[in-house]
Amino acid sequence: MANEALRRFRNERRWTQAQAAERVCAQVRATTGRDPELELDANWISRLERGAITWPSGDYRAALCAVFQVDNEAVLGLHPKGATPYSGTPSTTETSAAPADDADSMIADAELSARLARHAAATNVNALVLEQLDSDLGRLAAMSTQPTNEPSVTDRHLLSTQAYGTGRHLAARQSLYQWQTPRHDLPGLVVEELAGVRGAVADVGCGNGKFVQRIRTQRPDLTVLPMDVSPGILAGIAGAVAADVQQLPIANGSLGAALAMHMLYHVEDQARAVRELGRVLAKGGIAIASTNSRTDKRELEDLWRRAAGDVLGIPEGPARVQLSARFTLEDAPAILGAVFADVRTIPLPGVIEVTDPAPVVAHLASYEAWADQMGVPFNETVERAREGVEETIHAEGAFRVTCLGGILVCR
Repeated sequence: MANEALRRFRNERRWTQAQAAERVCAQVRATTGRDPELELDANWISRLERGAITWPSGDYRAALCAVFQVDNEAVLGLHPKGATPYSGTPSTTETSAAPADDADSMIADAELSARLARHAAATNVNALVLEQLDSDLGRLAAMSTQPTNEPSVTDRHLLSTQAYGTGRHLAARQSLYQWQTPRHDLPGLVVEELAGVRGAVADVGCGNGKFVQRIRTQRPDLTVLPMDVSPGILAGIAGAVAADVQQLPIANGSLGAALAMHMLYHVEDQARAVRELGRVLAKGGIAIASTNSRTDKRELEDLWRRAAGDVLGIPEGPARVQLSARFTLEDAPAILGAVFADVRTIPLPGVIEVTDPAPVVAHLASYEAWADQMGVPFNETVERAREGVEETIHAEGAFRVTCLGGILVCR
C-alpha cells in the first residue's frame, strides 16, 4: 500500500525526493554524531512512498520524524510489516498549492546546500553537517557502482559442486538471451573465427557443451577436446576431460585453437591461465575468449540492490556477486595481451526485453551457489526482485536490461 501520508508531508514543503533524502541523511549525522550506515537517495524516499519499505531502521525513523516535525512514526505512515497504517489527518496544515513535479523542481547541488542552510533551524541540522554536505554530495556521485569481486568466484570446490555440478544454473543464465535484440549467435561467431583452423581445438571451461556441439556439427574435420573443472557438468559430452586451464594436460604447440568462453573470471591465476593457452597453441593458432563489460546488465544489479534493501529495511542492499567482475571486457585485452601480440575485441551489445518476470528471476536464482556471500536472505531477495519486475512490467509494459558482452580473438 502506498504511503500517502509521507508523500503529503513532503509535498507540503515542496521538496523533491532527493531533497527529502538529503535532509534525513543530515539529520542522522546531527543526532547520532556519525555517518548513516547507508547514504540515502531519491530512490529510498520513493520506496517509502510506494510502501516498498514500511519500517526503516530506528535512526532513519527518528530522522524522518525530526525533519517533518512530527511526534511519532505512525503520523508519517510508517509501521512494522503486518501492522495497520495510520490513516488520520496530519498535524501540519496542508498547502492548497499543487505539488511540484520532482523533475521540474530539481535544483543544482550548490543551491541545495544553500537551501538546507536556510532551513537549518527548522530541521535541527547542525552547522558542521551543512558544511560537509557539498563534499558528501560529490562523494556520493563518485561512489563506485562496481559489483562485488567475491573470492568464492574462483573456489574450485564450489564451482565443481554447487555452481556447475550440473548444467542447470548455467542454462538459466544462458536462456535469458532468448529475449535479447539483436540476437547474437555466439557459437556461430566462434565457428566463423575458426575458418582457417585445422587439427585440434580445446574448449576449456566448456560447461554444458554449447560450443562443442556447434563446432562438431559445422566443422566435423576438427577434433574438439571438451574440458571443465566440474566433472558433473561434463556428463553426456563425448570425450570430455576434467581439467584446469591453469595446468592443461596438453602438449606444447599441439592445438589449432583454444576456447575460453565466459570462464576466465573463475580462474584464480589468470596470468598463468593465459600463458597456458598460449603454450598449447601451434604457430599461427588462435585463442578465443569471451566475457561481459563492467556495464553489462546494470538494471539487474540495480534491481537486486533495491530488492535486498527492501528485504533488509534499508535504503539499498549490498551488491550481488557478479561473476565477470574479475575479468571484464574492458580489462581482458591487457590480460590477454601479456601473451598474445594481437587481441581483437568483437563487442556484442543488445537489449533484453521481457514481459514475464520468470526469465529474470531464473537468472537471479542461478546465483544460488553464492547465496552465503550475498549478505542478504537470498530467496526472499529473489522473490522481492520478482515483485519489482512485475511492478515495472505493469507500469512500462516490459522490463528491459541493457547488455554488453564480447568475444576476444587472440593471435
